[in-house]
Amino acid sequence: MSQIIATLKLIVQILPVLAEMVRALESAVPEGGKGAQKLEVIREVLTSAYAATGEITVPFLALWQAVEKVVSVLVKAITK
Repeated sequence: MSQIIATLKLIVQILPVLAEMVRALESAVPEGGKGAQKLEVIREVLTSAYAATGEITVPFLALWQAVEKVVSVLVKAITK
């Protein structure tokens, strides 16, 4: 249960950053059909940031599974 709470807290903390990343990518690459490539950019950025920190409370795979879903929701909300 504590892993779920830690993941939720982390998602809430990075949600504004994720939203800004989605906006920036949608602006930089507005054409459709590039969702997988945009998602890969987000993953690479998060992987780099995650590797650079010494405060890892949630395994990256667990975080990424949640981030993928959150990004999907953000894309739908931002591109409406």
